[in-house]
Amino acid sequence: MLLLVAVCILNLQYGNSKQYAIPVTKEYSNHLGVVDGIRVVDTEKHRKSVKRLTGKYRSNSSQPLYDYQDYEYVGDLTVGTPPTQFRVIFDTGSADTWLPGVSCQVGGTNKTCNKTLFDPKNSSTFLDKNTTFFIGYGTGSVEGKIGFDDVGLGGIHDDKIVVKNQSIGVVTIADDMINSDITMDGIVGLAFTEMSTMFQKSIFEKAIEEKLVDQPVFTVWMDGEGYDANGTIGGQITFGAFDCDHCECDTTNWIILEFAFYWNIVIDGFGINNKLISQRYGVVVDTGTSYIITPPDVFEQIVKEFGATEKDGEYVLPCNSNVSLSIVVNAVDENTYVIQAKHLLLKPHNSDSCILAIQGADISWDIQFILKDPFIRQFCLVHNVEMQNLGLSKVKV
Repeated sequence: MLLLVAVCILNLQYGNSKQYAIPVTKEYSNHLGVVDGIRVVDTEKHRKSVKRLTGKYRSNSSQPLYDYQDYEYVGDLTVGTPPTQFRVIFDTGSADTWLPGVSCQVGGTNKTCNKTLFDPKNSSTFLDKNTTFFIGYGTGSVEGKIGFDDVGLGGIHDDKIVVKNQSIGVVTIADDMINSDITMDGIVGLAFTEMSTMFQKSIFEKAIEEKLVDQPVFTVWMDGEGYDANGTIGGQITFGAFDCDHCECDTTNWIILEFAFYWNIVIDGFGINNKLISQRYGVVVDTGTSYIITPPDVFEQIVKEFGATEKDGEYVLPCNSNVSLSIVVNAVDENTYVIQAKHLLLKPHNSDSCILAIQGADISWDIQFILKDPFIRQFCLVHNVEMQNLGLSKVKV
């Protein structure tokens, strides 16, 4: 069981720091002490540790995320010399960065990947590692060759962090996931290096190692622009700093991770509307998954309690439904995070019925829930790589 502790960070000085923020676009996608067994964040120690980080690194970067139908959020990335710009998902559920190469084909066909393609021959800084990779996701897989190049966390014209000699996967074979009706070209993995299937350092951990950021943290804020969103700015990812423009930075609740792999925590239960179920679950908080994922039996309870019905493979309910899903992180201290209906329901064009942004699935023995976009639209996420903590703060209204 993890304990959330409120940490006042008003005295952190961010005003004079250079920040790089990536705007997020949302797109449509199918994609440490111990007290009585409780791991506790030492509030004062944590506060002082975060304060010490200021000035230790060089700069910060904030970039917009672009919103497509409140379903997929993507941002910009540059690779190579001269740089080529790509649109990517910043994914805290994986650790590797990959892009489709010029020889990329959809697996089992001669069909070229319908994306912006990376040509290593056009980059004077590309180095071929002469090693292959394979990555499997819940919605598909990619494979190709590993190389190294200069990678910028932002667009060509953005003020951004550039990580030199960063490992990237150049995809040669992809399944339909990369060729489906989605905007993203590739993925930037922001989980811990230990999760890398390429056995390479993740891009943000390398940025920390090379002192390219002020603090070893990155903050994700997502907004809900609605089902009609088609590339409007719908969020921001900030590398090296807190995002106090969009998040209530005066108080952040910190959760110690179970282990440095995914950004994974443990919860003590959940609430469906006003009905509380007390049970411990392993949870991954993931920026690369569009729907909240719950165990199948929990999903059945949610569908029944919400009064949702199945239609064309989705579960729908009236858009004016007054429903909510609560996440209980520590029952003793009553740290409960309520996800409101406006973040749980997606409204299609010209319809009075909304799609429930929750799905049921068996994931693994140690992970039962995945909290994604509906949760992140309600709460900002502050990822502290050095302290291996996840901070939650309210989104500014």
